[in-house]
Amino acid sequence: MWLRRQEAVWKIALIGGGALVAWHGACLQMGRVNHLLGRQASVRTLAEISERHQPNRIFIYRARAAGYLFALHRNCWINPADADVVIAPSDEARGRFFVKPAELTEGLHSGQKVEGITLRHVFSSDFDPQRWQVIGRAGSFLLVRAYGE
Repeated sequence: MWLRRQEAVWKIALIGGGALVAWHGACLQMGRVNHLLGRQASVRTLAEISERHQPNRIFIYRARAAGYLFALHRNCWINPADADVVIAPSDEARGRFFVKPAELTEGLHSGQKVEGITLRHVFSSDFDPQRWQVIGRAGSFLLVRAYGE
């Protein structure tokens, strides 16, 4: 009876160990498949790009990408439609609201950067391709940049 129990324990340990190895291997490949995840993709790589560039302003436009803010630890410009409707925004936060992407470069000097996240289909409909450039991609998200005038 004791030997039979030991055999079951070893089988369970073998299956559990194999599952852990497979799970660990899958986690290591997440960076390679992130672009396939659409709106579920991690925006951490885009936040790392913005961190290196140190833009004067960051924004999120018509996209749910809270991970971008979490990774950067900075105040962000946001479209009022995307703002949190549960908690009323402060006056300071309302000062960073914008309606159209063109408003993001207002008040910036030549050479100052504004970078942010939007969705691919939103970029093609709302952003001027002469003014904005795509500098990163993650799933359905784009990291875009423009300069002050």
